[in-house]
Amino acid sequence: MKRNFLSILLLSGAALVWSCDNSGSSSDTNNDTAGQNANNVEATNANNGGATNNAAPLNETDRQFVMDAAMADMMEIQSANIAQQNATSQAVKDYAAMMLRDHTASSSELKPLASSRNVMLTDSLPADARQHMDAMQKMKGKAFDNHYMKMMTDDHSKVISKFENASNTAADPDLKAWATKQLPILRMHLDSAKAIRGRM
Repeated sequence: MKRNFLSILLLSGAALVWSCDNSGSSSDTNNDTAGQNANNVEATNANNGGATNNAAPLNETDRQFVMDAAMADMMEIQSANIAQQNATSQAVKDYAAMMLRDHTASSSELKPLASSRNVMLTDSLPADARQHMDAMQKMKGKAFDNHYMKMMTDDHSKVISKFENASNTAADPDLKAWATKQLPILRMHLDSAKAIRGRM
C-alpha cells in the first residue's frame, strides 16, 4: 500500500515539474517572438526613413503651377496627335512627334508628383481648349502647318515663363527640380518651332 502511494506521489511530482518547464519554455518563446516583431517594426521604420513618407501639401502658388503644367502637357499632346494627321510638311510632322514624346514623358513624371501632394489633375481640357482642338481638326495642308507652328511658338513662350518662375521660386523642392529639368527641353521646343516657321 505504501509502495503504491509513493509511486503515485512520484508520478504527480514529475508531471508537475514537466508542466512548469513547458510553461516557461512557451513563455520564453512568446517573449522571443514579441522581441523579433518589435525589431522588425523598428527595422521597417528605419528603412522608411521614419514613421511616414507623406510629402507636405503644396502651397497655392505651387499647386496652380502643377495644374497649369499638366494642362500644357495635355494641350501639346492632343494638338500633336492632330498634327500627325493633318500636317503637310514633314518637318511639322517630325516636330509633332517630338512633342508627343517629350510631353508624354513630362506628364508621366508630373502625375505621380501631383498625386503624392494630393493634387487632383483633370483628364479633360476646358471648353475653350476643346473648341480650339475641334477647329484644328478641320484644318488641312499649309493652313494647318502655319497655325500649328504659330501655336507652338506662342504657347512655349508663355509656358517657359511659368517654368522659369517655378524653377526659381517653387517652395516644394521636388517640384522645383522637375521644373528646372524641363526648362532646357521647352527652350529647345521653342527654338525648333521658330526655326520651322522661319523656313515656311
